[in-house]
Amino acid sequence: VWALGVAPDGSWLASADEGGEVRVWDPITGTPRHTLTGHTSGVQALGVAPDGSWLASASWAGEVRIWDPITGAALTSLRVAGALYYLLLTATTIVAAGERGLYFLALCRGLRSELGHDRSDMARRSQPE
Repeated sequence: VWALGVAPDGSWLASADEGGEVRVWDPITGTPRHTLTGHTSGVQALGVAPDGSWLASASWAGEVRIWDPITGAALTSLRVAGALYYLLLTATTIVAAGERGLYFLALCRGLRSELGHDRSDMARRSQPE
C-alpha cells in the first residue's frame, strides 16, 4: 500500500498500490467495495473531497483521476508532465505536487452537477514554471 484516504464521516476508506489500483473499503467489515482501475503506473497519492463525495488519485505517470467512491465510477482524468507524489483537495481545486512542481486543477461545473454538488470537468488552471 502506497497511499491511504478516508471519508470525512468514516463511511469508506481507500488504498492505492504500486500496481496502479485504488481500492475502496468498507471500514466495518474490512472488505473491498470497489477496485478502481485505469492508472498505468503506481498510485502515489490519494485525496478525499471535503464532503467525501469524490476521491482523487495521482500516479507516477502524471495521471490524476477522479472517482465516485460510492459507485466506483471513473468520473474524469488528466495527465501532467512528470510523476506526481502528493494531492491536496478543496471543494473546488486539486493541488498536485510532483517532480515538475505544483499543478492547480480547477473543478468546473459539469463534474459538480454529476454528483449533485455542481462539480465538473477538471481543467489545468496553472502549471509549474
